[in-house]
Amino acid sequence: LFEIAELVIFLDREILEPTLRGMKARGAPFKGVLFAGLMILDDGTPMLLEHNVRFGDPECEVLMALCDGDVAELCASAARGALDPAAVSIAEGRHALAVILASAG
Repeated sequence: LFEIAELVIFLDREILEPTLRGMKARGAPFKGVLFAGLMILDDGTPMLLEHNVRFGDPECEVLMALCDGDVAELCASAARGALDPAAVSIAEGRHALAVILASAG
């Protein structure tokens, strides 16, 4: 099983960076907020289920509550191509949970 910090590094290296490199190589570099919908298997292995770029999903809504700082400034800086990662942080000790019901199959 991954520790949280290890999981973030793994996701960045194995999922997010290859996605962004692939988009750039196809002539469609990405600027904005890219959401990675993940499933963590019983053995701790993360699997990518989807990418999306909108803020209306239940998963995104619950994660936004974890943010401290100016999310609007973070989005504006990303749109300008000068992302300011210091604009928003996640407070230590906060957690989020979204429960999604789906039919079998």
